[in-house]
Amino acid sequence: TDSSIYVNGKKINLDVQEINGSNYFKLRDIAYVLNGTEKQFAVGWDNASKTISLTTNQPYAGEAPTFFPDYYYFGIGPTAKLTDSPILVNGAQKELYAYNITGSNFFKLRDLGQTFDFYVGWDSATQSITIDTTRGYQ
Repeated sequence: TDSSIYVNGKKINLDVQEINGSNYFKLRDIAYVLNGTEKQFAVGWDNASKTISLTTNQPYAGEAPTFFPDYYYFGIGPTAKLTDSPILVNGAQKELYAYNITGSNFFKLRDLGQTFDFYVGWDSATQSITIDTTRGYQ
């Protein structure tokens, strides 16, 4: 997507994949940019059970966002495959749809906003996405 992205008023660059008209963000990227805010969350992976675990109010200990090569922007990258990994939020299974693209899980931003109670906004005039951790999900 060519949209600008703002987190708490600061413009950031993240990989965003448009799937069926919705913006999907790499889960670990969102955890990284929300780290240190009141909406931070930790991301875990259990390789034995292939389970994604998300824990609210915990810091994210992963790496900074990485970007796909430019050829992805020209539509010749790999396809998105719906993930079949169970997703736990604070230990309880949650029904969230995610797509796996080259080993990374991408989640719909509005689903993450609702799950972690942060505001997600869209400004069609400026083609910009806003994430605000000082406001709840609407």
